Amino acid sequence: MNSTRDLRIVSWLFIISGVSCLVAPLFTGRFEIGTGLLGIPAGIGLLRFRRGWRTFALLSISLGFAALLVIVVILLSSQHVTVNLFGWRPESRWAYLVFLIPALLVMLWEYRVLTRAEVRGWFQRGSEAAA
Repeated sequence: MNSTRDLRIVSWLFIISGVSCLVAPLFTGRFEIGTGLLGIPAGIGLLRFRRGWRTFALLSISLGFAALLVIVVILLSSQHVTVNLFGWRPESRWAYLVFLIPALLVMLWEYRVLTRAEVRGWFQRGSEAAA
């Protein structure tokens, strides 16, 4: 278990997610301002061991868990579902699992990385922990 590497990966996933919010309008033709852009400073804050950004990341992941739960309940309880996932509208509601299961696994892994005792300690001590 390499906590330093894992934290860097989590940080870059947040940054990539934020950048994708900037790039998406080029493909969709719709520009929307949302909280996804906060992935950029969150990722940078994680790389710099900023306690507040770790808290934000954990909150974002928790909200992601809640959103996935709501989506699964809707998928299982509704007869006809039309959800647009990045321009993709699968015919079967079970096809959404192709997207939802990996998303859940990534979020679980990110949560586990950010809550490891070693990683928590880095954020409690601040940026000198990186040295």
